[in-house]
Amino acid sequence: MSGRYRRRYSDDEDMEDTKRRRGPEIIDLGATIVEHIATLGQKGESSVESELENLAQMLKGDIDEHKEVILNAISEGVVYQTQKVTMFSTLIGLLNASKFNFGGDVIKRLIADLDKRLQDHDYRHSTNIITFLCDLANAKVVTVVSVLEFLEVFVAALFDDDVPQVRTDWCCYTVLKSLPYVGQELSAKKSEGFENLFDGLKRYIEGRKKTHVPMIQVWSATVHEQEDYIDCLWAQISKLKGDNWVENHFQRYYIAFDSALTDSLQHNLPSIPLPPHVSSTVYPCPRVVFRLFDYSDCDADTKAVLPGAHSIERFLIEDDIHHIIHLNIMDRKRCAAELLDYNKRHAVPLNYVIVECLFGQLMQLPTSPTLELFYGAVLIQLCGLQPSGMPQVLAQAAQLLYERLDTMQPICVQRLVDWFSYHLSNFQYKWSWNDWTDCMAGDSLTPKAYFVREVIEKCLHFSYHQQVTEFLPPSFDQMIPEKPLFIDVIDEEDPHADVAEKFKEALRAKKTGEEMLVIVKRAPEHVELEPDAMDQGEEVDGTTFRIFFAMLLNMAQKSFSHSFAAFTRYHVTLRSAAEEREQIQGVILRTLYDCWKNHKQMMLVLIDKLLKMQVLDASIIVAWVFSDEMKGEFDRMWLWEVLCASVTRMARHYKLLVKEVAELEKQASDMVTPKKEEDDAMGEEKIEDLKSSDVTETARVHSKLGELKPKLEKIESTFRLIILDIVHKFIVTLTEHYMSADNLGADGASSSYINYTSGRLRQFFLTYAEHLWFFADDLQKELFSAVTIDPRIAEIFVQFRALKV
Repeated sequence: MSGRYRRRYSDDEDMEDTKRRRGPEIIDLGATIVEHIATLGQKGESSVESELENLAQMLKGDIDEHKEVILNAISEGVVYQTQKVTMFSTLIGLLNASKFNFGGDVIKRLIADLDKRLQDHDYRHSTNIITFLCDLANAKVVTVVSVLEFLEVFVAALFDDDVPQVRTDWCCYTVLKSLPYVGQELSAKKSEGFENLFDGLKRYIEGRKKTHVPMIQVWSATVHEQEDYIDCLWAQISKLKGDNWVENHFQRYYIAFDSALTDSLQHNLPSIPLPPHVSSTVYPCPRVVFRLFDYSDCDADTKAVLPGAHSIERFLIEDDIHHIIHLNIMDRKRCAAELLDYNKRHAVPLNYVIVECLFGQLMQLPTSPTLELFYGAVLIQLCGLQPSGMPQVLAQAAQLLYERLDTMQPICVQRLVDWFSYHLSNFQYKWSWNDWTDCMAGDSLTPKAYFVREVIEKCLHFSYHQQVTEFLPPSFDQMIPEKPLFIDVIDEEDPHADVAEKFKEALRAKKTGEEMLVIVKRAPEHVELEPDAMDQGEEVDGTTFRIFFAMLLNMAQKSFSHSFAAFTRYHVTLRSAAEEREQIQGVILRTLYDCWKNHKQMMLVLIDKLLKMQVLDASIIVAWVFSDEMKGEFDRMWLWEVLCASVTRMARHYKLLVKEVAELEKQASDMVTPKKEEDDAMGEEKIEDLKSSDVTETARVHSKLGELKPKLEKIESTFRLIILDIVHKFIVTLTEHYMSADNLGADGASSSYINYTSGRLRQFFLTYAEHLWFFADDLQKELFSAVTIDPRIAEIFVQFRALKV
């Protein structure tokens, strides 16, 4: 017998021995049940109706033994598999027909889940449960009248006093979203009550405020206006009502089992009280419905027609697509595959719907649902999976977005810049650039010129200067940035050239940070390399420090890593100098800009590094960004990113401290001494040990709180002042230009500057919305209550606050 066969024979024997020792294979029936429920409708071997019938038959015999397993699986499916609502409701209907008590158990479980999710402010998944509970009326599990009463609770909440509109908007949206499922049943069997409910919705929608809409519109005054989501859904539901509640989207599987379900005993759906409003509750933020395509934009070869903007099918399809994206935000490959495998893919021009939904999430304000990079990664994956169709649709989308740049918000323009440059970097920078030559017709602050210039700058981050010059046509030469080279600000003819040489020697000699700190305290004419032989000055000399820092940048210019290493070696010098004399931070920023002004990425990365090392303060960066010397760069994205980097770093620090203090306070409140009955059950020695450890832990927690609370108060005060300072500087800048435009007449450049700056102010509000809402009363009191403030500026703040109230 050969060695190969001996090994195989031996392996087979070992396997048999293992089986004999382990006994017969045990099948986990609970796991099998979960798998059957989770994969319902996905097998494709038979019709869904057959699968439902077989699964219901199988579960009937296992309900008593595996009831909790089945309830858990159904509960999970209802929340996370919303595209299977009618499958699950049919399955519950079939089980309820033969096991009435089990139908009641399902309702109790879902009501309990709903109550918990509402208490936890999980409004997205609460809406899914409510929609499913309403659909159970179609499967004859719950009575139609109880569904109507259930929905009336939410409609009544629309007219509650002293609650924010975002709360009532969620109630309205939830009811509207449920109506495509159950509207026909309600209309047929409870028409009068349903009309009253519909009238209540109409009265609320007509009376609700829409001050917030301009703040979150991606663009305005274009063919595809960005419509408020409640208004859009109301128009779609109204059209559905006009069509007698007949839609072409749902596969209503319970119709096939009508004879089995008709005689079922039905349950009453209990009404659930909504949790009372508290000021700390975070409700879903208002949004607009992103529209990029209509049926005329779709390829003529596409057989399916894109549903109209106010058809309910458009809403339901988009809701399915958004749900698929939401479920797969951690896996771009799976997300792309599931999007292309959407079960309604033959009913719509799927590529157009997918692209529109992805861009809708990318552009969503105030923030995208997930990392913006994710959407770019998914689009690249989609192009790879479907190279014959998706790239063409994506190119068409990019062109449409370019055409709408003139009224697009700067925050969305910036996201578009980031996406498009990233996308080009993955496709060899191939693009029909000559179609965009009109961007050079106006001034540099027109949205199209700004967009193209920043895209080219970002492409330089992903590639190199020579490649940028090669992929751009000659007509774009004026848009090509300077070569990203280091500028030696102290040349041989500089009066301080000899001092610079001394610093070069010191850096080559690897002087320590402490030694270098002593050297930079001397005036330039007294700089010597032996600190022991010198008298130490009282404070750092600004000119000497500038020479030192310029030489440090020069010696470390080779790469980011070299610069980081240099900053780390001389961290003591940099930080001590900056702390001793605040003006030194301005020297650092100006020197950094003078040396690296042609390499914006290097500027951004090095400033962020110095922030992290606590060499630079956010307040100094804010002052520098808005200073006169940086006016020439105020319209550049890199400077805005520097400002945001400083605020973001402080915001993170503040948020971490808030969280740590809250956890310690909870820990302190939870500490209690043992109860008397526990004392009686334990020995005296154990009680003393326990009490001693409790006292020690309590002391530690309170000591830590005593340390952190003053820090939190200090950083909160600093953060508040920075927020106020930034908004104040925006107000001053805008006021100056509004006054100039009103007095002298606004030319194109002035209008562009005003639109750009006001857009950046909106972006600041939206980017840091969580923190600005916290400081909103301070902003109102100290900045926006002034009688001198221009109403056009004040309106931005009014629109921002309307997102929360």
